Amino acid sequence: MYSGGINNPLFFGEGIPVAAKTGTSQDSRDAWIFGYTPTIATGVWVGNNDYSSIYQGAASGGLVAAPAWHDFMSYAIQKQGVEQFVKPQIQPTNKPMLNGQYVNVVGGSLQVHSLLFYVDKNNPLGTIPVNPANDSQFYN
Repeated sequence: MYSGGINNPLFFGEGIPVAAKTGTSQDSRDAWIFGYTPTIATGVWVGNNDYSSIYQGAASGGLVAAPAWHDFMSYAIQKQGVEQFVKPQIQPTNKPMLNGQYVNVVGGSLQVHSLLFYVDKNNPLGTIPVNPANDSQFYN
C-alpha cells in the first residue's frame, strides 16, 4: 500500500500497481513527475517559460505536477485495464553487485563496494576486471 495516504495523487487504489518519481528544482522554478504501469509511461512538467517561480512557498512535483499526471494515468488505466508487474527471473552471476548484494562481509566487517570492482562497463557479464582502477570513472 502507498504510504502517502489515499487522498494523494500518487495513489490509484489497492491492487493497482503504479510507480512514480517526483522532482522539484531549486527555488520552486519547476516541478515534474514521471510514472508508469507495466505498459503505460508518462511524465508531466510544470514551469514558466520566463524562469519565474511557479509557486509561492515550497512547491513539489507531488503537489504541482502530480494532479495532472494522476488524471491522465487514471484515464489511461481505465482504458487499458489494470495490469500487474511481472517479477523478472534473476540469473545469478559471480558478481555481487549484479546479484543485488551491495554490502559484503570482509574480515568480519561490513563493506560497501563499488560496481567497478566487479563489472567492466563495456562488458557487464564478462570477467571481473583485473585492474578496475583503469576505468576512468573508478575514482569518481
